Amino acid sequence: LSFNQPKLSSTINWNPIAITFANQSIVGTQPLDIFINRNNTIYVPHRQEPHILVWHEDNNNEVTIIPGNFTKPGSLFVTSNGDIYIDDGLENSRVQKWISSNKTWITVMNVNSTCSDLFVDINENLYCSLFYRHQVVQKPLNDFVITSNIVAGTGVAGSASNILNKPMGIFVDMNLDLYVTDCGNDRVQLFQSRQSNGITVAGSKSLNPTVSLNCPSGIVLDAEKYLFIVDMKKNRIIRSDTNGFRCLVGCHGSGAKSNQLIDPVVLSFDVSGNMYVTDQSNHRIQKFERMELTSANSFNQPQFCSTANWNPNAITFANQSIVGTQPLDIFINTNNTIYGANQQKQQILVWHEGSNNKVTIISGNFSDARSLFVTSNGDIYIADGLRYGRVQKWISSNKTWIILVDVNSACWGLFVDINENLYCSLPSRHQVIKKSLNDFVMVWDIVTGTGASGSASNELNAPRGIFVDTNLDLYVTECGNHRVQLFQSRQSNGITIAGSKSPSPTIALDCPSGVILDAEKYLFIVENRNHRIIRSDANGFRCLVGCRGSGAESNQLNSPVSLSFDVSGNMYVTDQSNHRIQKFEFLENSCALLFHQTKFCVTPVWNRKGITFANQKTLGSNPTTIFINGKNSVYTINKEKKQILVWYENNTDPTLVITNDFYNSSSLFVTSNGDIYIDNGEENDRVEQWKASTKKYSPVLFTYSSCKSLFVDTSDYLYCSMYSHHFVVKRYLYDLVLRSEIVAGTGIFGSTSKQLNGPIGIFIDAKFDLYVADCRNNRVQLFRSGKVDGETVAGRESSNTTISLDCPTGITFDAHKYLFIVDSNNHRIIRSGPNGFRCVVGCYGSGSQSTQLSLPSAISFDRSGNMFVVDAGNSRIQKFEYSGNSCVNPINIQFNSSFELTIDSPKYCRDYVKSNYYYQTFQINVHAADTYTLWSESNIDTYGYIYKNDFDPLQPFGNLLFQHSGYCNQGQLKFIVDLQANMQYILVVTTYFPNATGNFSIFISGQNEISIKKFSSRYHSCGIGDRCHFYSTTIGLPLEDILRGEVKPNTTLSDQSSSIKTSAALSII
Repeated sequence: LSFNQPKLSSTINWNPIAITFANQSIVGTQPLDIFINRNNTIYVPHRQEPHILVWHEDNNNEVTIIPGNFTKPGSLFVTSNGDIYIDDGLENSRVQKWISSNKTWITVMNVNSTCSDLFVDINENLYCSLFYRHQVVQKPLNDFVITSNIVAGTGVAGSASNILNKPMGIFVDMNLDLYVTDCGNDRVQLFQSRQSNGITVAGSKSLNPTVSLNCPSGIVLDAEKYLFIVDMKKNRIIRSDTNGFRCLVGCHGSGAKSNQLIDPVVLSFDVSGNMYVTDQSNHRIQKFERMELTSANSFNQPQFCSTANWNPNAITFANQSIVGTQPLDIFINTNNTIYGANQQKQQILVWHEGSNNKVTIISGNFSDARSLFVTSNGDIYIADGLRYGRVQKWISSNKTWIILVDVNSACWGLFVDINENLYCSLPSRHQVIKKSLNDFVMVWDIVTGTGASGSASNELNAPRGIFVDTNLDLYVTECGNHRVQLFQSRQSNGITIAGSKSPSPTIALDCPSGVILDAEKYLFIVENRNHRIIRSDANGFRCLVGCRGSGAESNQLNSPVSLSFDVSGNMYVTDQSNHRIQKFEFLENSCALLFHQTKFCVTPVWNRKGITFANQKTLGSNPTTIFINGKNSVYTINKEKKQILVWYENNTDPTLVITNDFYNSSSLFVTSNGDIYIDNGEENDRVEQWKASTKKYSPVLFTYSSCKSLFVDTSDYLYCSMYSHHFVVKRYLYDLVLRSEIVAGTGIFGSTSKQLNGPIGIFIDAKFDLYVADCRNNRVQLFRSGKVDGETVAGRESSNTTISLDCPTGITFDAHKYLFIVDSNNHRIIRSGPNGFRCVVGCYGSGSQSTQLSLPSAISFDRSGNMFVVDAGNSRIQKFEYSGNSCVNPINIQFNSSFELTIDSPKYCRDYVKSNYYYQTFQINVHAADTYTLWSESNIDTYGYIYKNDFDPLQPFGNLLFQHSGYCNQGQLKFIVDLQANMQYILVVTTYFPNATGNFSIFISGQNEISIKKFSSRYHSCGIGDRCHFYSTTIGLPLEDILRGEVKPNTTLSDQSSSIKTSAALSII
């Protein structure tokens, strides 16, 4: 790539006060484009004079002029070799190229209008967006013909998916996907490679709620493929990230001030991530500097997967005898020290990690202490209630109290942001106020709220919990308005992001009282009067704990107020009316991959000839189910022998046979901890659970008949489809009563939206939407969460043209939410995609040949995307191998080689905590600075790290630049990174799970040559006991390095653990 695509976290900000890089005296009037290459050279076309302005880095802002013969250029693009492509279409109907090697101009493409933007992709195709022709055209630069081809738009203005209206900015990514800012339609369109129909990814009529645009004019993608959009008529720059869209600069209206823009057109990043914007109607180019965070948070913000769960049965961490009555707040710092308050005894309670739950007491003189906050240096801020109306501070360095500031009311919530501003929420005054802790003036500033209760965007009603993120955006839980408000930095008008009257569907709240954001900026909300904790993620909102009503049981809460996370992600909740603090343990297994949802390209292909994975001799006759878990273990049922059969990865015969006495079991489902749920409804009217820990069966659901399909969702609800009773039921697995509720169907067969007729396959997605293969109605029904009316998404009477089905029996989804359907009586597997439905397997009629199926019943994928189909009529399971090369891959593979981790490979602690990981180290040889993609392919789950200069297994975080766990990449490490020449990079390849061995291949793609070779470190590693210890072959390593993290402070050697004594003795010897 010739331009900069920085990797920018979701919390990065830019200084809203810009520096004018070049004014009208330099760039003329109405500058339209800017380009910054990877050497930080800046290019701007002058609109009035036929020349290009060039600023070389470290040239004291001195401008170089390249003269040309063009008129009012609208855009330019610079390639890696320094050649410049410039629009000359307005009067001369052409695009010109300045050849840097001989400094001459040539015409490279004829156009019939001005090019609002130019782009050269990685395959050297030149693109031009024709604003007045409503098209984007393309021409290969290695083709001597200077005519172009249309790649998007029809030439007529319109808003259909294949039509554009005044396109402006364009961007083509590494996959050759084209992004277009469609100014006249107020949207950004994505045209996937070789597709003429666009997908709206931002703006008007987008598939998912995004952001409102008014003539977007420029677009850039960062290294993570997040969008940066110039919203021209709204005079601002916005970006997308995992949390949606937000304004970055120009967020306070149009104007000529340094924090304002008028009709901006284009942006470009320099190497440091600073943002340059052509401020058209202010006749200048503005530079917005990237801001780094000034300090770290004192509290924990863990990163959770979207399926994260917590044990709903809590442990009582502290009861009434310790915390008194009605505890209101809790705070846990990054050292895992826990702070609470006993209001009646006027005490702050402190539990230090490793103190065996022994409490330290800090006595004070405060009343009605509703909230506290602890900063990184250990200072404690506490609200001193209704009686005194003030905030006190306990200074940790001298252990004294001071009265910090008067409030004349009670702060329900306290928060200290990264700039050391103290915030206080005032429920009785319906405001949030703040003051700088570095300002000696005892005066508060109003952040939001008018002082009178109300529900307008600038009003509050009984605000309680508050949270300020690293962007200085303020989140407020409003008990009286039953909502959570987001006040972006320096804004007095809030946006409702959860609860009553939110612009997008969220969740109903009843007096929310606490809010925390995790590392991905997803919300955790304490809902006081619904007695529960809820969470948002990419799929919406869901209840985590306290989901079964109020009470005093371990799985219940009564008027909870606040929550805090420890380092491990465990959740602590002040259970106010139960007078206790509850600890809900994070279930790490909940983030393990249950089954594979592979990310396929638009046109994936499977080998039409199946391989018989298991035949009738193994399966018995008429098999009906299959499940492949995240570890690639295959599960199915032999009905005749009453067995569950399990194949571990790479085994050709069943590795494990689990016997039972169930008659004609139809289905099973396996959870991440290895528990198996199996149908036992034909004669015994129930579902059984085989617990992996005890290897015993127990009933978990009473039914009326056999369950043709089973599913366990991410909130631990078990679903069962009852074919003969025409409905689907579910049961919460932690409910003590084995009762169920109907979630789809009425119990009477029929074809209305509320009815089912012989339901079989079921699938519940991350939004808890239920998909049902409605066999006798020849359709697939979608029942959205909480809805009883289904929508037909495939088959008979669907609202959109789909495909004809004949008794669908199984369904699953890939990572893009494209649907795979087992079309049983048509003896085939079909898949949906952006262009509709198509047959992918069994497309040649029924039979027993390797290309044929007979009454297939179920489907599952392994981690490689291979498709396993239960071919019931042939009493076999067929494996159809995924043809990975069926997807056109435009990337250039620069390196590809295979390696192996064995029991003879070195072993180390991956992160000071997790031991017994084999690893290999490699030196990356970079010949030219560029963006490279590096990934692995293996049957083992890989974990990767990239270090600068050197790698020391004693210090796994020293010199660390990047790491990837394989998350969201099918368990395979993957990096998209900018690497510099003449810099030593070390790649460490290890595994996600301990003691794993196996073969792996490393691939590197990019535009320049790059290679790796094995790297030998002088360091080695070993494990002593069950904890991580390190040693070096160098003699004389300090004892504290050998015993890192193990020594008990202020304790003699005789009272240390046995492993410490052993290590010390060995060191002395």
